Amino acid sequence: MGTPAGNMAYEVTDKKGERKTNTIGYRILGLILVILLAHNLAIAAYRGAMSTGWRGTDESQYYRAAKRLAVRQPLYSTTPTHLADTFVYPPYMAFIFRPMLSLGKFGSYRLWLGTIITLLMASCVITALYFAETQTAIWLLIPLFFVTGFRCWPSVIEFALGNVQMVLLFLTCLMCITAAKGRWKTFILLLAAAAMVKTWMVGFVMVPLFAKQYRMAIYAMVITMLLLCAAFFIVGWQQFPRFIETMRMYSVQPDLIALSASGIARQFFSTNKIIHPIFVSIIARIAVTAAFYCWIGFLAFKIMSHAWAGKLQSEQSRVLLVPFCAACALVTLPLCHVIYFILLLPGIWAMFAMALHAHTRTRDTIILVSTATACYLILAFPTPTTTPVPIWAQTGWARLLTALPLLAAVLCATTLAWLITQNNA
Repeated sequence: MGTPAGNMAYEVTDKKGERKTNTIGYRILGLILVILLAHNLAIAAYRGAMSTGWRGTDESQYYRAAKRLAVRQPLYSTTPTHLADTFVYPPYMAFIFRPMLSLGKFGSYRLWLGTIITLLMASCVITALYFAETQTAIWLLIPLFFVTGFRCWPSVIEFALGNVQMVLLFLTCLMCITAAKGRWKTFILLLAAAAMVKTWMVGFVMVPLFAKQYRMAIYAMVITMLLLCAAFFIVGWQQFPRFIETMRMYSVQPDLIALSASGIARQFFSTNKIIHPIFVSIIARIAVTAAFYCWIGFLAFKIMSHAWAGKLQSEQSRVLLVPFCAACALVTLPLCHVIYFILLLPGIWAMFAMALHAHTRTRDTIILVSTATACYLILAFPTPTTTPVPIWAQTGWARLLTALPLLAAVLCATTLAWLITQNNA
């Protein structure tokens, strides 16, 4: 009774004789492909995290802080008896985990793991939807972002530890879009929320400064301070000095590998517990650190000079300011672990997406794709960037592998600065 399959293979044309495309069919199949890919990647990430010996190491800090909050014990301790008792965040993470206590330690970790996996997928989707100029680009970018997001060494470590970098990634992607659209009131709320997760995110106040939104930068600082005051009003002001002291104590952790400019210089040119130094020299350590800092300062000054000249008016320039600040933060922070490099993903995604834009020249397309691919491959490679560093990577040429994420951050920041100052229309 039905139409034979062979009779279905015919061309449909419109009145002008042009071939029609079954758009609905393509969209449905594309959606099914994305769902299947997301499902497989999410399941693999969940199983991988559950099978590792690091399972929930960082999540335990939030869980134990919530337990102390529930019984009105101090959140912060300058002499913790257990690693999981170390809590260096504003109180909001304890507030978030307070309702999870009824699930138990294992149950809260599974819920948190599912949450950060979901946040990664949401970050991929909203970024792809913003950057895509066509329907075809959407179905190309979302799978590409899924693969680069999940098949990434910092993401693998993040899922195992249960840290908060995926929360910051999601907020960073939202900040990219709000900055691009000029929705600065929403932007500063997102920035303040990010700073309540990790205080160093307050450095993203440079974005409205670059965009000559000086009043919004002040508002961002005020809202951040108000949120911090509100948190300590709830837990007790007597805990604020302990919070400050805890942050000071753990701002540099000599027993853990640090991948920022100052951290790599310390490990390469001074005696340490991480790797064998190339040689011990305080001059070399200062010189290498200063060289990276000067380069980042030069890039920031170049962008600021364009802003002062009124040349950062395009949406395409503003959207790149947030990924640029993220890359600069990874280079300049005194303490930077491998999971922090998740924040390079928005910059990598932006470069991949802009390579598809119709107005991008062939030369620029090659540069963008090459840079994004190089940065991603560095992050995808399981570099010896966790503590303890494997013995084979503590000496010889192999120890240079610990500096690869830093080089990826510098390359990303440089390319984004070039894009920002180029897109000044």
